[in-house]
Amino acid sequence: MAHIVKKIGIIGVGGISDWHLRAFRKIGCDVTSVASRPGSARVEPFAKKHTIPHIYSSWQELLDKADIDGVLVATHVDGTAAVLSEVLNRQLPALVEKPVSFHPDLIDPLILKKGQIMVAYNRRFYRTVQACKSFVQSGEPLVAQMNLPEGINWDDKNRSYLYPFFENSCHGIDMLNFIFDGVDVRSSSQIKNNKQEVIGFSAVLCSQRGDLIQLTGNWGAPGNFSLTLDRPGRRFELKPFEMVTVYEGMEMIDPTPEFPIRRYLPKMKERILLEDIDLQEKPGFTQQASAFVDFMNGKKSPVAATLEEARKDVSLCEQLIGVRYPSLESLASH
Repeated sequence: MAHIVKKIGIIGVGGISDWHLRAFRKIGCDVTSVASRPGSARVEPFAKKHTIPHIYSSWQELLDKADIDGVLVATHVDGTAAVLSEVLNRQLPALVEKPVSFHPDLIDPLILKKGQIMVAYNRRFYRTVQACKSFVQSGEPLVAQMNLPEGINWDDKNRSYLYPFFENSCHGIDMLNFIFDGVDVRSSSQIKNNKQEVIGFSAVLCSQRGDLIQLTGNWGAPGNFSLTLDRPGRRFELKPFEMVTVYEGMEMIDPTPEFPIRRYLPKMKERILLEDIDLQEKPGFTQQASAFVDFMNGKKSPVAATLEEARKDVSLCEQLIGVRYPSLESLASH
C-alpha cells in the first residue's frame, strides 16, 4: 500500500470544503491548516467545527508558513487562478475545485508552469461514469444523448446568468470528455430571449473515434441531468448521473381492448449503482482524495482531470453557447 501523505492544507471555507475535509480524513489524512481570503469571518468557525489546529490570516500566509504536503484550493472561481499560480510557484501539489476559471486564457499560464495539479471533477470517480466509459470503449462508435436542464436565473443581480452553466454544467461537459477521451463541437445552435441572452442550445459533438453526441441545454426544464449511450440492441442510461440502467432488447405488447395502443418497452437487464462509500460521503470525493494522495506520491491517476482537460471543458462551454463568460470588469459595470 502506498504511503499516505498526512498533512493537508485547505484554502477556502465554503460548503464544498466540508466534504473534501471529510474525504481526506476518511482515508487517513490529517487536515492541519486552513485559510481563506484576508478578513474572512468564516475561517475560525470552520476550523473550530473541524478541529483544525492551524488558522492563517490569508491564503498567502498559509502557503508561506504551513507545514503541509498538499493543498486543497476551493476558493471562489474568480480568484482561483491567482491562488493556484502561487501554489505552483511553491511547487506544492494541489487539488483544485472545478472549473478553475471561467476563462480559458487564465488557465493557460497555469498549464505552462507544469506543476502537480489535479482538478476536482469528482463525477469521473463514479462507478456509474466509469461503467459508461467501459461500454463506449468495448465496441464500435455509438450514438449518445446528454441533457443538461440547468437551473438558470436570468434575474440574478449579483452575477451573470451564465454562472450555473459554467460552474455546474461543466460537470456534464467534462464527463463527455472523460467518457469519450475528448470531444469536439461539430455544430451548435442557441435560442435567445429579447435581451439576446442565451436560454438554451442544441449541439452535436464528436469524438476522435467517431462517436456522435447530441447535447441539449434545456435550461430550466423539469427533468434530470442524463446521458444515454446506444448501440444496436443495447442502451446504457445514466439518469441521474449516479445510476446506470442497462437495457437489452425490446418487448412488444400488442394492443388490447382495454389499451388499444401497441407498446414497445425496453427490457431492463441490470442497474449499476454507486459504491457504498458514496452513500455515506459526497459521491466520488473519497476516491478522488485517495487519487490525490497517490498523486502526491508520484502516481498519476488515469481518472483525475488535468488542467489541460479543465481548460478544454471551459472552452467547450463557450463554444456550445456562443458566448464568453463576462469579465469581472463588465459584471461590475452593470
